[in-house]
Amino acid sequence: NHRLPITTSLFHHRARPHQVSLGRYLNLTTFPEYILARKPVETMMVRNFSSILLVLLTRNTTAFSSRLTTSRPSGSSSLGWIQNRGGATATSTTATFATPSLQTADKELKKEAIEQSLSIVGKNLIRSTFGGVTYFNTSCMPEFRVLFILGGPGAGKGTQSAFLEEQYPCVHLSVGELLREEQTREDSPHRALIEECLVAGKIVPVEISLALLQRAMEEAAEEKGRSLLFLVDGFPRNFDNLDGWNRCMSGIASVWAVLMYSCPLKILEDRILARAETSGRSDDNIKSAQKRFRTFEEQTVPVVNTLREVQEIQEEEEKSMAMQVEDIKGDRTIEEVWNDTQNVINKMLANDVWTANAKLMEAIESGNEEHYSSLCDYLEKSEDISTHEGGDVGKARNISNAEIEFETGTNATTSYDRVIDGITTRETRVWSHQGVKGWRCIHFYRTPKS
Repeated sequence: NHRLPITTSLFHHRARPHQVSLGRYLNLTTFPEYILARKPVETMMVRNFSSILLVLLTRNTTAFSSRLTTSRPSGSSSLGWIQNRGGATATSTTATFATPSLQTADKELKKEAIEQSLSIVGKNLIRSTFGGVTYFNTSCMPEFRVLFILGGPGAGKGTQSAFLEEQYPCVHLSVGELLREEQTREDSPHRALIEECLVAGKIVPVEISLALLQRAMEEAAEEKGRSLLFLVDGFPRNFDNLDGWNRCMSGIASVWAVLMYSCPLKILEDRILARAETSGRSDDNIKSAQKRFRTFEEQTVPVVNTLREVQEIQEEEEKSMAMQVEDIKGDRTIEEVWNDTQNVINKMLANDVWTANAKLMEAIESGNEEHYSSLCDYLEKSEDISTHEGGDVGKARNISNAEIEFETGTNATTSYDRVIDGITTRETRVWSHQGVKGWRCIHFYRTPKS
């Protein structure tokens, strides 16, 4: 919401007069807020000058600038000196950023990102138990449930997400696809900027990505209900994305996990070339793929590592659900990757099934027919709880040895030992996800235990 002047300068480090740094930076002298920016690098080859941004990561720009001199040195024209403000282009030039202040700022950036991300899961997931199984109660969760799907270009994010959307109660939202769709809209005010970023392998401003994501989630929830997992593909790509998510999506979305698909560059390049034959995408070429992979390694991987630290802190607290960072090797066969992906999603959805099962037991014990019928698919209008549950209504539950197994992405079976009138039985309930109705029990039976 602010228009900040961009200044281009040659920097001389005071301790090393012979060392010159070339870069563009935002003039923050009239801007008091903290700026999140890309991780600094030690050495960079400047090929497209308009793509290099040296951001001063400090609350006190004047104090930081006092360590550097921005006056133009004599004979500096050979290094590509540019004094104008704007998107200028320079010839290939080597620029060295060697300021300890930026290294310190990078640590502060990571620390602040961790602090802001501690509430990324939300506060409504309470740890509960059912028959010896620990789960998180999702019945009081108004936010969208989100999984971040990350990996290099061609790592298999889209393929695995498509499988999940087809076989599980999931909605796949690819940030890249949303941006490409927006790019084709003639009336979109972001069309030109998105095109430039995609072709150059640069990051699209976080405000645009988040606006498109939120709009897509709201549209999907209106059609399919809110008991879904939203697979956010290709986000967050950098610390700016993560900061934007923490600022704008708090109370709107709860991040349950990060699925990180890893794959070597050579395999990614081969996949990109094969995909280019049919995709029709302007960025499906080796040059763009290498830029995107480099961007992924430099900007996205540090974000994932930061979220790993967030997970460790959340797990130590043990009060509510901790976000999970799941590493999946993407250089194997599609079937092998799919098996690992399913295991992660089953673990997430088990919370929903156990929540429904526990609520059903509460309805049976209290004799609440309204709640019971909302969780069952076999109760006719002329029937009541006792028709199916018999003399079990109103009896206190004594449950142990609970287990769950997913037959498909939308069908699961729970089983547990239950004591009724002094007799121990093995109770089994079959659950099915039915769109806007969520998980509903479609059948159950009991087997006496000897």
